[in-house]
Amino acid sequence: MNDLTVFEQDGKLLTDSREVALMVEKPHNDLMKSIRGYCKNLNEGEISPVEFFVESTYIDSKGEERPCYLCTKNCIFKIKRWAIREILSNRGVKPLPLGMGI
Repeated sequence: MNDLTVFEQDGKLLTDSREVALMVEKPHNDLMKSIRGYCKNLNEGEISPVEFFVESTYIDSKGEERPCYLCTKNCIFKIKRWAIREILSNRGVKPLPLGMGI
């Protein structure tokens, strides 16, 4: 598993959702759907999604603007743990419950 590239922008530590998608071996568009769901759940719990995800864009290989998310430091430390679970799930391996080591 590769380390995520973490960068600073406007005083916040961030990583790009495209890197997270590579880490969890999931297509970026599928990860974007998951993040949108997380943001909806956070809003319903009256927690600001911008504490975890910042909407952004990038230019793809065709020169077209595409959506992505920047994940904040509040989210970064959970990403590797989540990545391991996603990789196991994608490979058909049932991971341990969250309280059991991963």
